[in-house]
Amino acid sequence: MKKLKYIIPLLLTIILLFFAFRQVSWSEMLSSFSKANYFWIFISGILGIISHLSRAYRWNLLLKNMGYSPTLMQSFWAVMSGYFMNFLFIRAGEIMRCGALQKMANVPIDKGFGTVLLERMIDLIMTAILILILLVLELDHFRIIIMQFFGIRLKTLLPFVVVFVLISILGMILIWQLYKKRDKIRHWKIYQKFRQIARNIITGLTSIRAVKQPFAFWFHTCFIWLLYYLMGYVLFFCFEETKNLDAWFGYILLVTGTIGMSAPVQGGFGAYHLMVGTIFGLRNMTAEQGLVLATFMHTVQTVFLIIFGGISVLMVGKGFVEEKKD
Repeated sequence: MKKLKYIIPLLLTIILLFFAFRQVSWSEMLSSFSKANYFWIFISGILGIISHLSRAYRWNLLLKNMGYSPTLMQSFWAVMSGYFMNFLFIRAGEIMRCGALQKMANVPIDKGFGTVLLERMIDLIMTAILILILLVLELDHFRIIIMQFFGIRLKTLLPFVVVFVLISILGMILIWQLYKKRDKIRHWKIYQKFRQIARNIITGLTSIRAVKQPFAFWFHTCFIWLLYYLMGYVLFFCFEETKNLDAWFGYILLVTGTIGMSAPVQGGFGAYHLMVGTIFGLRNMTAEQGLVLATFMHTVQTVFLIIFGGISVLMVGKGFVEEKKD
């Protein structure tokens, strides 16, 4: 079962990448990359670093409510090491992030994990708001695109849907069996251990109620998403064919790119390329042009995350970060 958790996303990634690039000329793609204005790539990278620093600062606001005060850089290295781990194992970054902060600042993993879950919930709400705004204003366009996107690939994804449904049914059966034996299970030592872990996670989840700087918390929540938008928008200026794209189209790409990156595949590979590549069709670009541009944008973001994520893992693992003394 544990192996399936990694094998299925990997297979899905391969299938999505195959469908995305099956008709692409690699020589033309490399040629397009070589013509890019790398000044704007640098600007996009700087904006990305600032967004992650902002995320680290917002995380510290939650941690301080529970009596922990890691430095901004400790939280930043932890955040970046988590992003790096997500490229290797899907959804493993959250555990890596909390483990790194425990090593550097003695923040218990379970409490840190609760705050990370809270962050993910807030990000999900923000994503839902952005999607709702986009659907209301671009409903006609997206009805056509969504039907084309899923209509073409539904048969390919059907086996994965069946497996997901079967696993969900087995999971519900297991939960029901455990529920029927709950009185006996309460006396197990492992149950007592997990109960304490769950309580600490809940403590992290509810830490938002006691945030001492609510304005700063919500400011950074909005600021992070503004920077995400700008990271993609400035990349329009890298090519002649995209430098005149409007700011609203940057918003469209932000939303569709976020959905693609949220897909259950490592680093959004395949899903991001297909969705963002398709969206470029709204500005009368060919499928190949859209895919080249989507690949360029995804590659820029990925390279920066891998570089700084790799540095962060070294900083944490080699003990280059000074531990905070009580």
